Amino acid sequence: MNFEEIVNAHEGLSRHEKTPFGLVLKEQIEKKYFYVLSVRNDLADRPDFRSCLETDMQFALAAKCKQQLRYQTGNSEKGGLRLELENGQFHTFAQVLENNPAIVAKSGFVDGVVGELFDALTFLHEHSVYHVCLSPQNLFIRKGDEMPMMLLHGSHFTRLTDFPACLFAEQGEFVAPEVRDGQAPTQRSDVYSLGRFIAWLYSQGDMPYEYKQVVEKATREDPAKRFASIAEMRAMLRKMRSRKFSFYAFLGAMALVLVCVWSYFEFMPSTDDIEFVDPAPKETEEDEFGNTFDPEDSLAIYAGGDSLDTLNSEERRMMEAYMQKAEEIYRKQLSTEADRILSKIYNKEQLTSSEKNFMASSTAVRDELMKVQNELATRAGISDERAGRIATEVLDVITAEKQKQLYNYTDPRRQKPSEDDITNNNKNNVNKK
Repeated sequence: MNFEEIVNAHEGLSRHEKTPFGLVLKEQIEKKYFYVLSVRNDLADRPDFRSCLETDMQFALAAKCKQQLRYQTGNSEKGGLRLELENGQFHTFAQVLENNPAIVAKSGFVDGVVGELFDALTFLHEHSVYHVCLSPQNLFIRKGDEMPMMLLHGSHFTRLTDFPACLFAEQGEFVAPEVRDGQAPTQRSDVYSLGRFIAWLYSQGDMPYEYKQVVEKATREDPAKRFASIAEMRAMLRKMRSRKFSFYAFLGAMALVLVCVWSYFEFMPSTDDIEFVDPAPKETEEDEFGNTFDPEDSLAIYAGGDSLDTLNSEERRMMEAYMQKAEEIYRKQLSTEADRILSKIYNKEQLTSSEKNFMASSTAVRDELMKVQNELATRAGISDERAGRIATEVLDVITAEKQKQLYNYTDPRRQKPSEDDITNNNKNNVNKK
């Protein structure tokens, strides 16, 4: 047994990896081992499949895309059709995660894979080519640099009379509904398939906030409600990630301020008298938009930018009044919700809790604040930039109020004397006289 045979036996290369087009295995060709895909017999016997395969092979050989897995057609010793892959070690994502599911938790792994797939799909769409099915059995990963690789592209096989059932019957959940119903693949169908693949990567763990938002929109049944392109999907992911990091920074600053305030009042107490004021009663929330104000319809023209040039002075004043009303409603509703949410960590129980409990509460408050801010801003119909500035002003005011309350909690000498204490003190003064 030579060295390559020993390596082959050690890696268990006799195991077949199933793909929609056939089985991937490692065979010896001219005294060297290469990965090959043994095409399914029912496909190899079809002239229309071989014609489509020739088209795909010519594209793969000419494509200037580092995520493209190149191949040549050939025949096995038994006469079957096979694809001889380029030099390297390749395994399907299904096989890799079956052997090592913890790889998803590796720092930067998912971000790297998704980023490379964004680049690959953008290249394909520029050439009007669509992968159709980004299932874990139809995507490969190269050993060494963990580069995701694509082999056969589904849109090259749409000439098959029973497409896509003959190819992706077992991976139907990764194929867009409209393609399964017989429509031609588009950018939106690849957006759907990529969203399903990302969800599969996190099937054994918690999906981060930014990916939840992207996957939810990418996998909608109605193509018109998905991202129109991969570029739009990538931009949304960047936006959600930036927003999350901003909240992390805000919570970190809040935690630092809280620790500083606690330290100050713990070690440097003051003797100033503080008057206790009862909090204002909560007001019942009302839908201030009423039945006649719809931000999405009424302000749609306002969001158009250049369209404002066609408005007369009266219409312009109406639009500005609508925007001012929307901002006032957003500010009031956000103030109420933020006061309620921040009270969960700005209280004397949290002040005396352990660091672990405090960090857990802070994380929950962060997610809840982010969700409420997005919902209220969408409902009010104002821009993200304006909503962010208003949110900063509101949170600063409420945070200052909460810090003032914490000041009262942390210095017991500032509490007012009870009626019993006053009575006892008066008795003592009488006895002394």
